[in-house]
Amino acid sequence: MPENSDGSKREFFAVDDYGMGGIWCILYARSAAEVTRKYPKLQVAEERPSWMTDETYLRILDVRSFDIDDEPRGYLLDGLGK
Repeated sequence: MPENSDGSKREFFAVDDYGMGGIWCILYARSAAEVTRKYPKLQVAEERPSWMTDETYLRILDVRSFDIDDEPRGYLLDGLGK
């Protein structure tokens, strides 16, 4: 998906797939490509996965949601960048 021409951000779902499972987070970015450029180890989903319940979504939103323009913190500091 191309970057938004107005520079606005939207929600992307990203997973760190470590082989036996994955750790999900939510990133606010202008495009999926922007997420991949900053965090190349993450796989990005354009939409909320069908298996993700409302409860799971709210938990991830509460503990692992990030703005792409902010300095990496928390989970994103764990070697997910370049």
